[in-house]
Amino acid sequence: ALKAGPLGFGFDRAYAWESNGGGKLVPGNDAFDTYTIGMALGEPRKFSLGFDYRWFRPQFGDDVRTGTWDVGALYRPTNWLSLGATAKNLSEPDVFGDGMKLPITYTAGLAVRPLGDRLTLMADASVLDENEDFENVVYMAGIEAEVIDGLTLRGSFQSSPDGDGRQDEMSFGAEASVGVKRKE
Repeated sequence: ALKAGPLGFGFDRAYAWESNGGGKLVPGNDAFDTYTIGMALGEPRKFSLGFDYRWFRPQFGDDVRTGTWDVGALYRPTNWLSLGATAKNLSEPDVFGDGMKLPITYTAGLAVRPLGDRLTLMADASVLDENEDFENVVYMAGIEAEVIDGLTLRGSFQSSPDGDGRQDEMSFGAEASVGVKRKE
């Protein structure tokens, strides 16, 4: 990803997974690339409004399958509270050309910093379109803590619909930043 002022550009390559015949998934030879160009406007520490356009193409070949728009907003009424919302896949793209479109996804979230900028608690909820009920919402909650200068620990919990039940997933991570001086 690259960023210059309010403009940004991103690239992602995703490989399809396939069965190796023994019940395990392995990276396949099929892949598609996603290119994103976007812009954000506003006062970064108070309110921002952004949008992007993403287009997809197979790794091998020049055939552009489709593209889509995303929009989002972020509001920070105080230094310790952030509220955000996004709408993704607004043009419901048919990425693989097989008639199955990516659904519009709406997400709303909040983050709080109860002890300054070293600890962040966050939560969000996503729904695939405005007609879904609350049983089909994807929920996420997380924590991020900069335990010492340059070392950040993260954890999150996500609950997603899975048939008649829900699938829960946890993740943990650490980030080490070198040569970065904290702003006080």
